[in-house]
Amino acid sequence: TASAQPPAAPSPAASSAATFEVASIKPSPPGDPANPLSIIPMASPRPGGRFTATNMPLWALIGTAWELPDFRIVGGNKELMNTKYHITAKAEGSALLGQKEMLPMLKSLITERFQLKFHFEPREMSYYDLVLVSSEGKLGP
Repeated sequence: TASAQPPAAPSPAASSAATFEVASIKPSPPGDPANPLSIIPMASPRPGGRFTATNMPLWALIGTAWELPDFRIVGGNKELMNTKYHITAKAEGSALLGQKEMLPMLKSLITERFQLKFHFEPREMSYYDLVLVSSEGKLGP
């Protein structure tokens, strides 16, 4: 086992400096059975300082904003964490948002609108190493 250390991250209050000028968060409508792509979660910056997310469960939004794999997110109301949301947001100005600019805004939006309270803590986790059996690179049994 290994001890997973929390990433260096600002407190929720420290993220509040960068915010979207306007944002809408709504539960995602049910997917269209004729279009299987309509149920795939997606989040991306758009031209004009915009950000959109479709069919994103709250746990995935948190993972995106704090750059955490899903297994590192523990707790929360199961129904709320699994509800899928549609987000449309616009930053001040009209430049294309890069990840560096978008993530602090997404953090602020999530902590404000969902009243998110969180903390980072060390956890023991199992891990595996995949290694070659022989020096010539052949796969073993």
